[in-house]
Amino acid sequence: MAGKDTLEEEVLALRRDKLASEKKYSQLQEKVSKLSQELNEERELNRCLSDNQKSWKDRVTGLESRLEDVVKQKDSEIQDLREQVRDLMFYLETQKKIEDSPDGAKQVCLCGGGSYVCVEVVGFHRKFKKGSSLSPSHHNRKPRLLVEKRNSK
Repeated sequence: MAGKDTLEEEVLALRRDKLASEKKYSQLQEKVSKLSQELNEERELNRCLSDNQKSWKDRVTGLESRLEDVVKQKDSEIQDLREQVRDLMFYLETQKKIEDSPDGAKQVCLCGGGSYVCVEVVGFHRKFKKGSSLSPSHHNRKPRLLVEKRNSK
């Protein structure tokens, strides 16, 4: 009977081990289930953040492009205004030279239905037009006849 008692004890020990193993298996299953759920939540969060990041990148790219266009436009306007100021300064200096000249060096011509002011300018030959520029090659030339069209009112 000693062998029977030993076998019963061994069976009881195996049943306890089995219950402990099943309990441990159940706990591990719960952990796996919980971690799977957390992983799915993290994946969803990552997807949302990636979509949001892409949206912001697209928005920033669009704004950078728009800013670049605005900067180019403003630079062009600034350059145009600088040229206009340079032309205006040249015009004012020329008018002052004409006024200061002893003989007035000014006459009004009527040509082709328009009114023109013809003046002799020392060292320059220039037509005043919006957006025109004065190149260095115009400096230190022989006096030329300057013609400017007057606005008719």
